Amino acid sequence: MPPTKYLYQFIPDKFNYLTKTKTVEHKGINLKTAYLINIIHELILKFYFSNKKYIDYEDTMEDVKFNLWSIILRRKYGAHYNIYIDYLVDNEFITMVSNYYASKKAKTYKINHFDLDSIKRVKTNDAILAKKNTREYLEQSFTSYCKSPIDPKMRKKLLDDLYFISIDYEKALSLLNDMKDKGQIEINKYYKNHTSIDSIKNHYLFFKFDEYGRFHTNFTVLKKEIRQKYLQIDGEEITEIDIRNSQPLFLSILLRESADPSNEEIKKFEWLVREGLFYDYLADHFKGQSRSEIKLLTYKVLFGHNGINSTENKMFKSVFPNIYDYVLKYKEVNEDYRYLAHTLQKKESDFIFGVVIKEIYEKIPGIRLFTVHDSISYPIKYKNKVEEIFKRNLKEL
Repeated sequence: MPPTKYLYQFIPDKFNYLTKTKTVEHKGINLKTAYLINIIHELILKFYFSNKKYIDYEDTMEDVKFNLWSIILRRKYGAHYNIYIDYLVDNEFITMVSNYYASKKAKTYKINHFDLDSIKRVKTNDAILAKKNTREYLEQSFTSYCKSPIDPKMRKKLLDDLYFISIDYEKALSLLNDMKDKGQIEINKYYKNHTSIDSIKNHYLFFKFDEYGRFHTNFTVLKKEIRQKYLQIDGEEITEIDIRNSQPLFLSILLRESADPSNEEIKKFEWLVREGLFYDYLADHFKGQSRSEIKLLTYKVLFGHNGINSTENKMFKSVFPNIYDYVLKYKEVNEDYRYLAHTLQKKESDFIFGVVIKEIYEKIPGIRLFTVHDSISYPIKYKNKVEEIFKRNLKEL
């Protein structure tokens, strides 16, 4: 179904007045309220999809900073794009953190705190803005201004495939609302999923290729229950395949490359991650901790600041002291606690996109798929062929 001229977007309740008029005046310029609503919505998405939020689970809204590039803003919002941004600064939606440097750096902003429960779903019907959310416009924008290590031809194919995915909108939204009513989903994740469900239905897709090899889309944020039950590709039932403990697995490969592979602790670690038993092993070791809690603990150690007295660091170090020391030294040497996370994400991306999906596209003509980082979703009729390619390459890592 082709997109309509309507866009469904989320804004904090304090900006609901923008829906009551076509324009507002600021610094002598009449600004289109549809543009202001869209910028607010897009910046909230930047917070939702922030890599930093993924890396450090203790981040707050104020911790997530983002760059706004004038070349992209001008293309989408016209010559007065800077006045639109000034309006949002003056009305305390965002704050500028640092200014730009010619040819080196864009202006950096952060979203000011607002109550996530105050978010309202609104509809705008600006035809020009809707056109700039079409497949052709977005593909050009998001493939031209990114530093992704994924091959450009594959990026184009991955984007094309997204437009053949459909969603059972009513059932997906019903499940999401039921999870919210039962307190089974955090409020920010609820709105993130709601936005994605609306966008998938109307073929207004969000996608971003980051410089670390990750491909972020509407589908990467969907709850697994929604992805598995209510999505189809080309109208067909789908299934998915993934790496059971992806980040620990790629850490084991990094250890093999730069540490002593004969170390018994490292050998045990590699065996556990290759068998997909790493999280289960720690869960058995620390009674009372669920597998999901163990996974969160591991992510905090690998991707966080590593506070010496934190519970998760003490727990991980008690089981894998040499690997824990390696993680700390790796971050210290590279002078950035995020460096390890970015390294592992690049390795994961090289495997998923540069090896597995490359072979899938070559050997299964006509297949369409989408990814959620270390997992691949595809029509179930290709299950045997995809599993053979995936498992063989995984074994050869």
